[in-house]
Amino acid sequence: IHNFRVYFNDNNDIDNIEFDYKYPNFPISNTEYEYDDKLGTIDFETFGSDLDSLDGLGNQAVYAGGWATNDYCKLIYINKDEKPEYVVQRTIESIFENKELDGYLFYAHNLGRFDSIFLIKGVHLMEDYEIDPIFKDNKVISMRIKNTKNNMKIRLFDSLNLINSDLATILTSFKCKIKKGKFPYRFINEERLFYCGEKPNIKYYEQHISESEYNLIPEDGWSVKDETLKYLESDVKGLLEFINK
Repeated sequence: IHNFRVYFNDNNDIDNIEFDYKYPNFPISNTEYEYDDKLGTIDFETFGSDLDSLDGLGNQAVYAGGWATNDYCKLIYINKDEKPEYVVQRTIESIFENKELDGYLFYAHNLGRFDSIFLIKGVHLMEDYEIDPIFKDNKVISMRIKNTKNNMKIRLFDSLNLINSDLATILTSFKCKIKKGKFPYRFINEERLFYCGEKPNIKYYEQHISESEYNLIPEDGWSVKDETLKYLESDVKGLLEFINK
């Protein structure tokens, strides 16, 4: 009835009532807005302990890390015989090498239940660094990393708290120029970190790639390191484009 709606269930009982309500306008002056451009993104790539792991669960180890701001982008790959936590440490150190990034806020997608584990473990073992995570409901919602020598610090937030969706969907929904890359997660394990040769079978990509997209990949010269860094770069730059939007 006009803007008044009554919903009944199968028993003819009123289930819900809706009506439009016109809220008063709240005047907001432009002086109340301040754009924060001290933003960045960070991400890590991991592999499972089980050869050809089908679910990606269980023990995970970092083998690549990267971060991006509007002016910088740094990608780190594991060296032979290097421990995974050193990759995390080198990634963090590469941020702190740039004094102008002091006070920056870095977003990680799914920080609370994934990246925070490796960050806490890696930074905790670093000299002259301290990390302070903030938990809520057994999940990290933010953290601060500080260099105790020069007092430089950064903060990290979980972009999943901004929009609860996978990164590929987010980049498409926000019409970002950068799209989520295609990567054979199942193919990566400790023995293949420096593999270079024929492209992995399409089964290693799970459902993340179409047959036509797979056929566009060159048959030979496929490098785990090169493809990982390319995929990681699209993740951190794509997430940064979304954050800026």
